[in-house]
Amino acid sequence: MDIERKIAGRYEEGDLEIDLREFILLFWRKKWFIISLVIIASLLSFFISDSMEKIYQSSAIIMIKNTGVETLFGGQYSFVTGTSSKIITYKTMMKSRMILDRVIKKLGLSSKEGEPIKAKTLGELISISDTDGSNLLAITVQYPDPVKARDIANTLVEVFIEENRKINNADLDSAFSFVSNQLEKVKNELDQVEG
Repeated sequence: MDIERKIAGRYEEGDLEIDLREFILLFWRKKWFIISLVIIASLLSFFISDSMEKIYQSSAIIMIKNTGVETLFGGQYSFVTGTSSKIITYKTMMKSRMILDRVIKKLGLSSKEGEPIKAKTLGELISISDTDGSNLLAITVQYPDPVKARDIANTLVEVFIEENRKINNADLDSAFSFVSNQLEKVKNELDQVEG
């Protein structure tokens, strides 16, 4: 029996029971302390959340389509620029310094000191994600001003589309040049065979 008491500690079986009335009475005696703790915690969380800078979020979605060069060669060219690698390229391109600098310049984005913000700073406010199995890219911008957040998302898409159009036009020009050269070679070979 002595060993059992040492294992159980100094308490006997009846001592470990808690009377529900005693428990409620304890809370009743400490009610003002508990209520004041709840009020203080609520006020503290209100003031902290009110003093924090509000961040707004704006999103834009773009769809990735095949270019004319891929269609021109009947999909043979697409093994080099598959949709998944194209999406990775577009994500990198959208967060490139060239694109972000154009967005900063176009919107006149500046820091609190009045200097234009850096492309790296703007890039940290932008997240670009793709949906598996689709040709969609979601651009999300978080900024303290809701109008600027919207403008940044929309301008980023506009600048990207302009730049992508230039690249696609250059690809089409080179494809046209290639096809024209090949056509000229075939025409010359036909003339030699016939003549």
